[in-house]
Amino acid sequence: MQTKFYIILPIYNVESYLTQCLDSVLNQTYSNFEAILVNDGSTDSSGKIAQEYTSKDTRFTLISQENHGLSEARNLGLKAAKQKWQGLGDNSYVLFLDSDDYWEKDALQTFVNIISLNSIDVIMSDSIFKVNLNQQKTLVENYYLRDKSIWETIVPPPYLIEALGKRNLHTIQNFVFKANFIFTSKAIFIPNIIHEDNPYLLEIIPKSQTIYINSKPFYNYRIGIPSITNQPISFAYIKKKITSYYTIIQHYNNLLTCYDSPIIQNHIKEQISVFLMLIMEWIKIFGYSKDLGISKENLLPYAHFLSIKRRFSIYFPRLYGFPKRMKRYLKSKFTRK
Repeated sequence: MQTKFYIILPIYNVESYLTQCLDSVLNQTYSNFEAILVNDGSTDSSGKIAQEYTSKDTRFTLISQENHGLSEARNLGLKAAKQKWQGLGDNSYVLFLDSDDYWEKDALQTFVNIISLNSIDVIMSDSIFKVNLNQQKTLVENYYLRDKSIWETIVPPPYLIEALGKRNLHTIQNFVFKANFIFTSKAIFIPNIIHEDNPYLLEIIPKSQTIYINSKPFYNYRIGIPSITNQPISFAYIKKKITSYYTIIQHYNNLLTCYDSPIIQNHIKEQISVFLMLIMEWIKIFGYSKDLGISKENLLPYAHFLSIKRRFSIYFPRLYGFPKRMKRYLKSKFTRK
């Protein structure tokens, strides 16, 4: 049975980049795919551009909704893909593409070559291209892993998690999922948060049986343009960050009871600690402001995930790190000429 791909492609106000993105799908050397375009309430010409592709190629489907954010757009795309798939065929796969990025022309063929030789639930690519505003490309290897020892091999989830070290799983666009696996996992992207890839991947990857580590870069990630994770710092954005981190902490805490592997459990605990300290970096500056929507009582149930020294920051956030700051200040003051 020929491999088929369902491509989830959310779109929001990317008229300057969308044509290159959609052309990179249209011009794939492997042609058995369906691209599900989700126009998330664009106010520029993105919706019109997307419609042009659906008009000229039946492999492209356009769904439009009011602006609900990236998570909801991806969830809607997954729902549409599942309806098209309908549980038929065991050789179908799902992958994601952001509408301001683009693929190498042999991306899908690369995955077909891997799939034809292996029975796998997930492909994870450990190399990407970063593209700046001048269209200059830089190869980034070891995007997740510290070394290349498990490139082009199949590993179980605990082995991958252990190989990550202190790094985390992110960037959903670097993954390919077997349709039966992703649709039966019932995982969804958490709405209205940033870093939505992190909790989704940490929920779904441990549920897989086999993960193939691909070394060949296929994804062109555009850098230097405004995005949800690359925008001017404002108080509203800081609040969004804190709210997102706290939601992710709650989600991770719930995941702890889902997995028996000590390696996976320890990784989840470590990620809870990471997001707690990200919150505390802002609390150290603003204190427990009501405007930030977070309180000491919210964080105390998770204090045990921190070292004893770091737990102090939850109780006295403005004092935490004060000795080091004072030491740096005095050093700079008395070393001036």
